[in-house]
Amino acid sequence: MSALQIFDGRVTPGFQFASGQAVGRAANPSPFPAGTLAMQDAHFKAHGLDMEREVPGLVRATINVRVPDELERGHPDWTLYVSK
Repeated sequence: MSALQIFDGRVTPGFQFASGQAVGRAANPSPFPAGTLAMQDAHFKAHGLDMEREVPGLVRATINVRVPDELERGHPDWTLYVSK
């Protein structure tokens, strides 16, 4: 395991498509009334990840953080493979 690294970041506003709060706005209206996060539930459940079971009282949200370009991705807790 690598050592913990700390990077400066800044929370930035998003378009609010994920939460569904962009619906009804005149500028950048969202075509996804329930938000894009809720749309993913059926896909995840079909591949073995039930977020409601894993996180009781789940509140769907995202936090947009602008981080330095040198930040590398880590290893995800879950990876879902879809075969066609």
